[in-house]
Amino acid sequence: MWARTALAVYGLALPIVFLLAVTWEFVFEDIIEPLLIDDYRLESSVDRWESVFVVIALVALALIAPTIALARGRALHETAEQALRDSEERFRDFVEVSSDWVWEMDETLRFTYVSYDAEGEVDKALPRDAVGLTRWEATGYDPETDEDWRQHKELLEAHEPFRNFRFSVRNNSGEERFRRVSGKPIFDSEGTFRGYRGTSTDETEEVMTRRQARQAERRFLEAIDNAPDWLALWDADDRLVFSNRQYLDVIEPIAPGRLKPGITFEELLHHVSASGEFDRESDDREAFIAKRLRQHRNQPSFATMRRADGSWLQISELASADGGTVMIGSDISARKHAEADLRAAKEGAEYADRAKSEFLANMSHELRTPLNAIIGFAQMITHQVFGPVEEPRYVDYIDSIHQSGEHLLALINDVLDISKIEAGRADLDESEVDVAQLIEDCLQLVSVRLTEGGLSVQREIDSSLPLCRADARMLKQMLLNLLSNAVKFTDVGGLVTVSAALGQDGWLAIRVTDNGIGIAESDLPTALATFGQVDSVLSRQHQGTGLGLPLVRSLAELHGGSLELESRPGVGTEATIRLPSERQIGV
Repeated sequence: MWARTALAVYGLALPIVFLLAVTWEFVFEDIIEPLLIDDYRLESSVDRWESVFVVIALVALALIAPTIALARGRALHETAEQALRDSEERFRDFVEVSSDWVWEMDETLRFTYVSYDAEGEVDKALPRDAVGLTRWEATGYDPETDEDWRQHKELLEAHEPFRNFRFSVRNNSGEERFRRVSGKPIFDSEGTFRGYRGTSTDETEEVMTRRQARQAERRFLEAIDNAPDWLALWDADDRLVFSNRQYLDVIEPIAPGRLKPGITFEELLHHVSASGEFDRESDDREAFIAKRLRQHRNQPSFATMRRADGSWLQISELASADGGTVMIGSDISARKHAEADLRAAKEGAEYADRAKSEFLANMSHELRTPLNAIIGFAQMITHQVFGPVEEPRYVDYIDSIHQSGEHLLALINDVLDISKIEAGRADLDESEVDVAQLIEDCLQLVSVRLTEGGLSVQREIDSSLPLCRADARMLKQMLLNLLSNAVKFTDVGGLVTVSAALGQDGWLAIRVTDNGIGIAESDLPTALATFGQVDSVLSRQHQGTGLGLPLVRSLAELHGGSLELESRPGVGTEATIRLPSERQIGV
């Protein structure tokens, strides 16, 4: 820049000097010098041109320094002006993109300039244009009635710098905005106050976020305080950080004034143990404290404590992410009392059941002896051992008495067998049993009933069945009960199938299948319950106590086996006695 300026100076100055020198040498010198010099001698053209060039050279040399200085001064001035323009442009850019305001006040504390925010939304910032107004006038506050603004005004009037003066204001849209203002007083070279410059930041989002966080925290704390359980938080140094109202209600009566943030768990434990509020395994307080501390320091831990008033507390402790402890406690008194009541009721029921079973088991001889006498005398009269019965109707009556006695004896035997099993007084008289032959014996015993019922029998018995180690009488009783049910609940023309085989697991399966009335799946638990009877039209047509299937299951379980029952109404029933592989001999 300065080089162009120097060339411009030379371009103007040298031609002028050249013209002046030529004019002097070729025009004025011949007129003026003869008048001044007596012996004036006329110069040649060559000499004249040499003089012209000498003058021009001297003038050019004389102009170099000031021309360069002038050019450089102008260049520096232009550079400074450009730097100032750049600085102002950068300042404007910063102000435009910044979320802060930049403002200025004059010596009367009235705004002379306000940049507002980056979005340029005046209505979003203040309810009115602030230029020409004081800050309290622009925001609508009265320093005479508001203490914060009174102090702020006094500070401005004292020409003191300030930082982070906060206030809220509603803009033209009625929206509440929150501002933070900082400012610095401006003085001229003579120390005269000229006003303020400063910045203003919109804190609305931060304030609203903090408000929402405080509201959420307050709701959370209210929820914790209203929870039925108590809660306490301990930091990594085992000092109390927070506890809810329920925990305070537990601790305050036994350790008044001790439950405060900062107290260690061990300190609190000493105060609590000294109160004698909690049951201890012994009178050794230190042992109680040591045990409780071990539980507390080995999370997760669960402890149950009984209070002196008989109530119970359950305490759960979990490690937090920062190395602290989260402690949750519940009053489980109601549950403990319910458990105690349940245990008492269970023990009472078990005692009553044992008493019933023992009574029936003990009454075995007393019940059977007179009944056997009735049956025996009825048989003697039926066979007319001591002479003929003259009245034929008496013979029919005696036959009915005999049949009823036999039926009653069978029922009593079932009841007594169930009772003995429940009382734990049933013993197995084990022997080697030929299962195939036992099945044939049972079918022979029910053959008359099968014929009278118009039923067919199908046998599916594996000829290679091994001998079985079992109580032959009980095994026979199980099979007879299943066959009796099949005959009883199958219509005329029906089919009863008896099968026996070893399964892949080595267990013996004796299965009785019929195509009778069947049992609904929902009624199977009732059919297997003691004295349980499924309510159906056909089942009511037959007598029974509901002991047949429960007795079979109990006898099978006494052998280490089980009873499996599958049935569908209108399709039939399949009952399977399963005996474990260890009862098979030679397998």
